[in-house]
Amino acid sequence: QWYQRRVREALSGGYSHLAKLEPKLAIIMSHSLFSVCSDSVLSKNNDVVQTTLVTLEEFCVTNIPPGLDSYEEEIKEKKKFPLIKAVNTLKDMLKLTYQSVWDVVLQVIGSLFQNLPADCAYLIESLIPALFVIREAPDFENNTLFNSTAGSLVKLVGPRQLLSVFPLSFESGDTVNIPNGWLLPILRDNISNSELNFFVSDLIPITTTLRTRAETLKQENKTLDAKVYCNLEFQIWSLLPSFCRKPTDLQESFKIIAKTLGTLIGQRVEIRNILCTSLINLIETCQTDDQKIELGRFAKNFLPILFNIFLSEPKPEDPPQKPIVDCIGSYLSICPQDTLHVFFEKLLAKSKEEVMTDHVKKVVLELLVTMISHLGMVDLNTMYSEIVPWLSESGNANRQKRAYQILLSILDGRTEAHDRFVISHLDELYKHLAESLALAQPAAKKHRLKCLLSLVKKLDIENFEFIPSILPEIVLCVKEQNEKTRVAAYRCLTAIGYVYLDKSDDKRLAMKNYIEMIIAGVTGQTHLASATLLCLSKIVYEYNSHLEAEVLDQILEIVIAMMESKQRELLKGVLAFIKAGIGVIHFSIMEPYVKPMLEGFSNWDKPTRHHFRAKVRVLLERLLRRFGYEMIHKLAGEEHKKVVNHIVKEQRRAKAAKSGRDRREEKEESDEDGGLQSDDGE
Repeated sequence: QWYQRRVREALSGGYSHLAKLEPKLAIIMSHSLFSVCSDSVLSKNNDVVQTTLVTLEEFCVTNIPPGLDSYEEEIKEKKKFPLIKAVNTLKDMLKLTYQSVWDVVLQVIGSLFQNLPADCAYLIESLIPALFVIREAPDFENNTLFNSTAGSLVKLVGPRQLLSVFPLSFESGDTVNIPNGWLLPILRDNISNSELNFFVSDLIPITTTLRTRAETLKQENKTLDAKVYCNLEFQIWSLLPSFCRKPTDLQESFKIIAKTLGTLIGQRVEIRNILCTSLINLIETCQTDDQKIELGRFAKNFLPILFNIFLSEPKPEDPPQKPIVDCIGSYLSICPQDTLHVFFEKLLAKSKEEVMTDHVKKVVLELLVTMISHLGMVDLNTMYSEIVPWLSESGNANRQKRAYQILLSILDGRTEAHDRFVISHLDELYKHLAESLALAQPAAKKHRLKCLLSLVKKLDIENFEFIPSILPEIVLCVKEQNEKTRVAAYRCLTAIGYVYLDKSDDKRLAMKNYIEMIIAGVTGQTHLASATLLCLSKIVYEYNSHLEAEVLDQILEIVIAMMESKQRELLKGVLAFIKAGIGVIHFSIMEPYVKPMLEGFSNWDKPTRHHFRAKVRVLLERLLRRFGYEMIHKLAGEEHKKVVNHIVKEQRRAKAAKSGRDRREEKEESDEDGGLQSDDGE
């Protein structure tokens, strides 16, 4: 057994080396390797079997791709060459003699399928029937491995060739049988770069027959039988998104199926999302501009259907509408501009109608938001003129929210039209956003901040006066209830800092001025002062290397002074700054403030100390790591000395416990190594 394993390893290494020197010879000799391995795979020793598996898999990976280059003519003319002998050996290994090692054989076959190009699929035609026979064997249970191998086969030969050998269905009188229905999930997960026409010509007729049969059974009150046929029809339709991933015949076949898809999207609710996903796949996997143009020709047909569905009041039993929205967005991206202009004008007119349900109002605005990313310059100007008054509509939070969403889509648009529009309206945009501050509704704040962020990134030196007008709003928004609003506010703060650094001649002076603008908020009410401290924490964390020592000293002095406050909201901001500052502010700058910081903790009244005890403990742990035990223990108050000692004791216990575990693990590994026998001793 030891000898056999060493022989297999030597063969594997030898063939790998041969593939580099003489790849054609490696293919010629492949039959010899597979013959030898077909015997050793039956060994009762598992090590020998596994070595055989690795040998054959390595051959498939390292020898087959380079070796096939020598047989281009044979492959082009679909002639047989020496590799067919190895395939026949694998076919023989699917016989009952090898039943105990079929798992190994399937892994090798899967590796072969993965390393053969599509134009070599004819070599394994004889292997397909033998492969599918073992699935029906009484004692075969590893369906997962079989499905994986069958999936590799689907990717190699495609659905047309596979289903010509194993058809999905056949009809017998009034009965439709799907004996190979188990293939459907395998096909769904592995079809790509296939022929869309095959689905149109071969599978759609099956779905029609199944639906007709299901309707007949329903009329006969055979509900369960009808449901079986409905499920089978649904599974076949679920293959369509896979057929729509990079189809090889899109330009020839889409026009054949387009009308059917449009009709079914409007009529068949149960498969609507599948059809929408199929259209999305077609659009997103387009390979050429000609394919986009071909799909775009049908925008005038599909978009009205999708719009009408989206505008309709959904029923409780209807499927989710997200695929419809995504499909609309995808189709708008390839829609011709003249067609898009017509749809835009109709939607805009619809949005101005006075008699509309709340659902329709909401959907029309959503469609406008979706459409805005694809509009031309003329339509962008029209849309902008419409939404500017919405920004000041304090009594209509939903419309204001949509206005900011539309504005954000304009600002973040990636087309040339969007860039030209933003550049030409930049000063006007700064003015409108500054003036609408007082009228901004809570529901719109997140989207407004995103608009501000987009504008901040476009700032030049001559527009820096825009920053002081929006900074108070950004500072206050870091204390908002909505997490996304807080995140957007912090991103704005960071972006402003980057703008100052990138576009200012004196970067340190610019950052000093920025800090002074923020610091002004500490003199305000408690809520504003607390928000200011949170903002300072973020700025110091992000830009500490660009801040001068005197600026950091100024901030630290303010923080220490605020520790005397009785307001817990303000103290929470103080602790947040200290937590950030300990890690990033330079040791020499931070050290003088450690003593007043610890004194500040001790001077709080008992309820306050109890309220913040967990946060203070975290800060003490960080101070210990940064400044050491001796300094912190010396400066801490009596109450906090106990906490410091307890922290140190816990750290020592944890370190000792870890050290003990490491020693035990090393001893166990040493004992295991000492008990092992070398191969020479077997």
